[in-house]
Amino acid sequence: NYIDWTAESGNWSDDANWDTGIKPDGTRTIRLRKSKSSVCTLNAAEKPVRSRLTVSNGQTFNIENGGSLECGWARFGWSTVNMTGDGTLRLNNDSLLIGCPIYEHGACVWTMSDTSKIDISEDTENKEFLCISQDNAEGTLKLVGSGVTVNCKKFYLGYALNPGFAPRATLEYVMDAGGGNQRQVYDRTEG
Repeated sequence: NYIDWTAESGNWSDDANWDTGIKPDGTRTIRLRKSKSSVCTLNAAEKPVRSRLTVSNGQTFNIENGGSLECGWARFGWSTVNMTGDGTLRLNNDSLLIGCPIYEHGACVWTMSDTSKIDISEDTENKEFLCISQDNAEGTLKLVGSGVTVNCKKFYLGYALNPGFAPRATLEYVMDAGGGNQRQVYDRTEG
């Protein structure tokens, strides 16, 4: 049960950009995968959604100043993500995969700047984590400047879930006048 992005370029909050004629309400899995050139921009605080988010097929997802989204889990295959301003992605008790084999091999470049934030809440089942590149995918997380925040309990830099795969993962820091990012919270790093 899905709700699909249908616009070549537009704003998340515009009902006309979704196949149902209504922006996601959290009851269905959200898929951003219109076409290679398609761009979805989130620049308003959305109500929390219980559903999943998948982004693939060359999609660009911009989470800009004022943009905030809370969802169940998120999988980013062949895609580009740009987080700027105070853009926020929050996951409730589940995982974020940057570079995940969805429909194709999966190659994601995710760039965070300004005071943007990824926040992955913890539950008692320990299922929540951030993974850059899974199986045969490629994933890059670029942290630009000292103001970005990545908050998660578990972090995997390349994770071969299935035997025989060799994920390609990159974690890149870009310094600013304040130095590198100092506000990441990892209790432990695995991978």
